[in-house]
Amino acid sequence: MIFNNSKGWLYVKRCWKKIIREKIINDGFLDIIHKNMMPMKQLMAYYRCAIMEVETKFKVLNEQFSLQYDRNPIEGIKTRLKSHDGI
Repeated sequence: MIFNNSKGWLYVKRCWKKIIREKIINDGFLDIIHKNMMPMKQLMAYYRCAIMEVETKFKVLNEQFSLQYDRNPIEGIKTRLKSHDGI
């Protein structure tokens, strides 16, 4: 039997890698993946920009309260971005 030694396993691994490279991961497949990932990348870019804008608005409010009322109701500002799996 071909699987009784390590050379047999190496041969099988090489064959599988060749099949995967030639049949599964080809240019058409990679183009489809790229085309489907672009909307998600664009959405994540909008999300990052929105978080930055909200953070900036809070910083401005924080500064205005500090100057106008000589007190600071906003103790701290911290932002975080969720991963696309968490959205």
